[in-house]
Amino acid sequence: MKELLNQSIARKLVFMFVTASFVVLVVFALTIQNAIKSHFNEQDYSHLETKLRPLTGTIEQDLDLFNSLDISAWILNNRQVVKTNNETIDFPPELIGDSSFEWSVDNKHYQAFKFDYPDTEGGAIVLAMDVTHHKLFFDKLNTILLWTLVLTVILSGAYALIIVRNGLLPLKTLKGYIERVNTSNLSIRIPSNSLPNELSSLIISQNEMLDRLQEGFLRLSEFSSDIAHELRTPLNNIMTQTQVTLGLERSIEEYQDILVSNLEELGRFNKTISDTLYLAKSENKLLHKIEEMLDLKEVITPLLEYYEVLAEEKNVRFTFDGSSILLGDKDMLQRAFGNVLSNALRHCFHNTEISVVITESETTNTVTISNIGEPISTGSLPYIFKRFYRSDKSRVHNGSVGAGLGLPIAKAIMKAHNGDILVNAKDERSEFVFIFNNL
Repeated sequence: MKELLNQSIARKLVFMFVTASFVVLVVFALTIQNAIKSHFNEQDYSHLETKLRPLTGTIEQDLDLFNSLDISAWILNNRQVVKTNNETIDFPPELIGDSSFEWSVDNKHYQAFKFDYPDTEGGAIVLAMDVTHHKLFFDKLNTILLWTLVLTVILSGAYALIIVRNGLLPLKTLKGYIERVNTSNLSIRIPSNSLPNELSSLIISQNEMLDRLQEGFLRLSEFSSDIAHELRTPLNNIMTQTQVTLGLERSIEEYQDILVSNLEELGRFNKTISDTLYLAKSENKLLHKIEEMLDLKEVITPLLEYYEVLAEEKNVRFTFDGSSILLGDKDMLQRAFGNVLSNALRHCFHNTEISVVITESETTNTVTISNIGEPISTGSLPYIFKRFYRSDKSRVHNGSVGAGLGLPIAKAIMKAHNGDILVNAKDERSEFVFIFNNL
């Protein structure tokens, strides 16, 4: 029974409604029975009490009077019956200690009450009357109440079934919306104003889940499209170069040069795949972050020393100022700073400087890396942290730029550190600001 109810909300609601109706009706019926029975007892007691008033005081006369009134009487003395006017009815022994009693004899029903009788020592008089008509009335009443109970339970069950079905219709509507959702149609949202308020929290959660699913599928679709585009071009380059090489007889040196060129292209190919996997892990919080107290000056200084050799080729100078202590993963932060420094060095003008400034405040620590070089167009600013984005499309895959993953990786690393990275560009000056929030 329990398993059957647990399988259906409708069955459970109908069962609960019918059970509640049954309990209420039973309590109501018992209340009516007790009220009527109490009323009859009061009437019978009052009727017998009135018959005691004209007593003369002589036991024989009193018994004759009760006999003429069809009232059975027993005179008690010291809890013993000494006189009675009806030998055909046995005196109920329960009346020795009780003040009232009901019993049946030969399909007749009697009600007796005990009263004080002053003419006997410690005596009392018990008067009983035939209340068979009360018993017949209660039998009819019980039959009526029983049928009323049965019919009411049946009607309440049918009514409950109708109410529950109508009440659960919004769930069918909700089910209809959900069934329309698929991978090619994730834009469907459930309108909360067309469904009951009780479902509003469920609808909000469902719509939020659909938002997350749509965002996830969109990111997956964009990722698949981007990675396919990025990998297709270098693969085509390698295939074309290999086909051209095989088309003519060439010297060993030419074959070696082509193999070296292919190896470089494969190296960039491998780096693109590694960076893509790293970015996917960081965006989905799958990277294992080893946090420790870090001095940002000690984190950035080795990077400046590493890029110093490349900077000398363009006669670019590094300036560094400030220091700050914070909690973070050293390798991840060095990768983020290194990506931005590499980007700044690649796009800066000759004979300029790249500045790195660390500042502290009560709420944030910031690292600002700025350079003077190729201006970032206003149209590129909203997309500069998108994966595989390059502002100069003509330089894609020519070896002078990366795959467009350095800045998105830096952004993801900062998000993993409860921070962010912003870009400001004005004319030929560009600056990237790493923001660390103090917890």
